[in-house]
Amino acid sequence: MLSNFTDNPLHIFHLIYFEDFLNILKQDYYSDKVYLKEILGVENFEEYPNEKDYIHSFFQEIRKKIVNNVIKEISNLNELEIENYISTLISKLNNYKSNIDRIKDYQEDVNFELENIIKYIKINYSDVLENVEIKHNTSIYFNLGSDLTPFKFLDDLLYSDGFERLSQSYEYKTIHTKDYRYIFHRDENIFFESWVQKKDMSYQMDFPKYSKVVSDYYSTAGLEIVYNNSQQTDFKNYLIQQLDTLFNYYLKAEDLKQHQFELICYSVNSIVSVLYSKYKSLDINHKLYRIIIEGDDVSKSDFKPKRNLRIELFIDLYIKSEEIEMFDSEELSEDDFLSILVYKESENDLKLKFTKSNPFIAYYLKSIEVFFDNLNPLTIEKSQKFYNKQNKLIKSSDLYTALSRGNIENTRLKSDIDLLINELTKKYLE
Repeated sequence: MLSNFTDNPLHIFHLIYFEDFLNILKQDYYSDKVYLKEILGVENFEEYPNEKDYIHSFFQEIRKKIVNNVIKEISNLNELEIENYISTLISKLNNYKSNIDRIKDYQEDVNFELENIIKYIKINYSDVLENVEIKHNTSIYFNLGSDLTPFKFLDDLLYSDGFERLSQSYEYKTIHTKDYRYIFHRDENIFFESWVQKKDMSYQMDFPKYSKVVSDYYSTAGLEIVYNNSQQTDFKNYLIQQLDTLFNYYLKAEDLKQHQFELICYSVNSIVSVLYSKYKSLDINHKLYRIIIEGDDVSKSDFKPKRNLRIELFIDLYIKSEEIEMFDSEELSEDDFLSILVYKESENDLKLKFTKSNPFIAYYLKSIEVFFDNLNPLTIEKSQKFYNKQNKLIKSSDLYTALSRGNIENTRLKSDIDLLINELTKKYLE
């Protein structure tokens, strides 16, 4: 019956719950008391006045054996193995405790022993249990990134339930609050909730601070993943892909509430700043670098985009212009479009080739002047980057002629251009 007991003293609860061992133990009291002898390893001991004292003594010895076995087992384990061992042990004990109603006789005694063992583990292995709790809670609310998606935290915030999980996690111990103590108070007059640093109670971490702490943690983890891929032969393309993804995050943030928008921008800004500094030697000319690193100091094109306009306007302009087929996107990338109209680039081979006739080209260019301080037929000709559908350089005289003589009223394309300008004006200028 007790053959497994030496290696696993906890096995006794299995016997009690599933093999009617208490009845066997009661019968043993009235015979040779072999089980207590087996536990004590002796043949003779004091007589017990009644069955209850005998069983109580048996349980006490069982408790000692379990505690000694825990100490023995842990002595040979590393930190992670100890966490797994204690976590499994506590789980089993709590499971037995929650099913105490399955026991009819000596229920209080069994429950008392379970509580004592649990109390011993909680007192002596509190740090281990805290680490287990922290890891468990962290895994529930947060996801680490991968090579494909290093900044999974941002991805979850924008495309999943990340903001909800971030909010829910605030009141639980996680890796982000392990050095803090949670304080919560609510009554009819006051509400207070914060994490207070254990070593310095003057330092408090409210939810906005907590959000940035969490963001910094996963931003750093994502940057580490990027660094681990930096030895790949195609790392430059890999980095461009990550910047493209971060740019999408940046654009997606526009749809969020103010505090959510600020967190995404804070995260993207900090990540991009590190990427730019660390991998500057790769000479990547990415639009996100222009927005975040160079900002308002970027060298603007001679067309002088209005300073109060965000780069997103010109990205939308590209997308909507491509939708009405003003140009072929296979011949003109978004980056090239921005480089010609917004940024002062040194590349002489860039060109914007239109696919429509001159009257529509002239009307389109005239319509988008509202977004610039110096976009006109003369500067367009001077740039030598605008071409008509016959692949001929557009001159100022071509534009003036098309505007004065071209008849495009009541055409579908003119309506599309008007709609495009109205949408962008409402979104970015009003």
